[in-house]
Amino acid sequence: MHSITGSIFGFTQKGLPILAYRFQNPISSIGTTPPPKKVLILGGVHGDEIEGVIAAQALLACFAQEFPFHLDITLIPQFNLDGVLLKQRGNANGIDLNRNMATKDWSPESKTPRYNPGPSANSESETRALEKWILSESPHWILSLHSWQPVLN
Repeated sequence: MHSITGSIFGFTQKGLPILAYRFQNPISSIGTTPPPKKVLILGGVHGDEIEGVIAAQALLACFAQEFPFHLDITLIPQFNLDGVLLKQRGNANGIDLNRNMATKDWSPESKTPRYNPGPSANSESETRALEKWILSESPHWILSLHSWQPVLN
């Protein structure tokens, strides 16, 4: 039987909880089974890309019924919950969370307000929570569910 653990991943700029669901199968104590690979799946990084939220929620429903995988998956259906509720790309501050991450090439400049990276890298509570999780869990893969008319990518 697989295990499902629900938790609060972090909080949005408006103080709403970002919910995470972790799916695991017990590791066999017999033999030399390697530990499962850690995977993070994010839906709703951009609040106006509802297809990613819908896909993540469908995965949640499927995994809750059956999880036959030798994986350790953390699923966050609505990473940018404020943006999803406001039906806007950015979070409550209008920041594009995809561009707010503290990457080597982070810059405060953007071509349009749509891609606003924020006043500084990791200025937003959502990206700080994501960075903290990544540093503590060291996932093997991160899958971010985005959409662009007319497809999910």
